[in-house]
Amino acid sequence: MSGVDILDALLGSSSRVTDRSLSVSLDLPTDKTLSAVCSKQTPSRRRVTYRLESSSHALGQARTILSVLVNCFINEPPDLATAELGPWLLDSIHSLCTTQDRLKASVESEVAPLITMALNLALHSSPGTGTNALMYQKACVCLSFLLPQLAGRPSEVLGSNVRSEQARATLCNAMLALTRASIDHRPISRLVSAQVVPGCESLALLAEDLGSQTDFSVS
Repeated sequence: MSGVDILDALLGSSSRVTDRSLSVSLDLPTDKTLSAVCSKQTPSRRRVTYRLESSSHALGQARTILSVLVNCFINEPPDLATAELGPWLLDSIHSLCTTQDRLKASVESEVAPLITMALNLALHSSPGTGTNALMYQKACVCLSFLLPQLAGRPSEVLGSNVRSEQARATLCNAMLALTRASIDHRPISRLVSAQVVPGCESLALLAEDLGSQTDFSVS
C-alpha cells in the first residue's frame, strides 16, 4: 500500500510543479494502512512511521519498495497470491515511470532500474501458455513502454560512469528479451517496431557501444 500512497501523492503534486524544489509531505505508513494492521490504541504506533518531504525522496522510496516486492515475487513459489501480485507490480512500474516522466523537469530520476525490474519479471515468467504466458506478454508490453522512456534520456545511457554502463547493459538485455518475444508473438513484434525501435536507433547513433554491427543494433 505504501507504494500506491507515494504514487498518489506524487501524481497530485506533479500538476503543481514550478521548480526543482517540489515538496511532498507524506507519512508512511499512512493512517489507513496502520488501521488495517494495528489498533488505534497501540502505544508504539507512531514509532514505526517516517515522513517523505521531497519528490526525489518519494521516488527513491517507491523504487525501493517495488524492487523488494519484485525480488520477493521471483523468489517465491508461484501461487494464486503471487499470480495476482505480478500484474500489479508491472502496472506499478509503469505508473512510476509515467510519474517520473511528468516530474523530470523538477527531479532527477532513472528509468534503467525500472527496466531491470520489468525484465526480471519477464524472465521469471514463461512464454508458454496459461497465466505465466499472460504475465510474460504483459511484462514485454511494459518493457516496450519503458525502453522509449530510457531512449529519451540519452544522458542516462551515454556516460562513461558505472551507472551508464549498467544502463546500457540493461537496455541491451531488454532488447534481446523483446527480440525473442517478437519472434513468437506478432502483436509484440508490431508494438516493438512502432514504439521501441525508432528511439533505440537514434540512441545507437550516439553511442559507439550500441552502434553498427553490435548485438544491440542487430537486435
